[in-house]
Amino acid sequence: MSPVDHKSKPRGGADDLPPDIGLEDEAVEEIVETVGPDVAFTAIDWTPHAGDAEGMVGAEVIQTLVKRLPNAPGVYRMMNAAGDVLYVGKARSLKKRVTNYAQGRFHTTRIGRMVRETSTMEFVVTRTEIEALLLEANLIKRLRPRFNVLMRDDKSFPYI
Repeated sequence: MSPVDHKSKPRGGADDLPPDIGLEDEAVEEIVETVGPDVAFTAIDWTPHAGDAEGMVGAEVIQTLVKRLPNAPGVYRMMNAAGDVLYVGKARSLKKRVTNYAQGRFHTTRIGRMVRETSTMEFVVTRTEIEALLLEANLIKRLRPRFNVLMRDDKSFPYI
């Protein structure tokens, strides 16, 4: 499958996206519905291939994904084996941010537990950091992932 390109070709360092990965049309429609039709993005589902990550979870599965990520702004979703969204995050550089999770060293027990439960991730490459910020805020409000606690109350301000 190829990345689903919404509006135009990949931008912001996303030109090196592998051609064999992508989100289903329904997932792209969900993102467009969340952020509106004027935000440009490239949506990528990097579920490891069956042979690559069979039985892997946590930092191991994240390590298989991080190698192919672009140095571009975007949003990522961590999901457990049941498909539940555990966490939605944004990054100036998806590759650098997700690498932190792949290293297996965590500041808190909560983050360690979240990484251990992760069995797959989805990535959305955006044109700018501002678009990533808006997409993240909208996805958190809509999906209410259990490991996102700061933006649930609408009283804290999002930041990059």
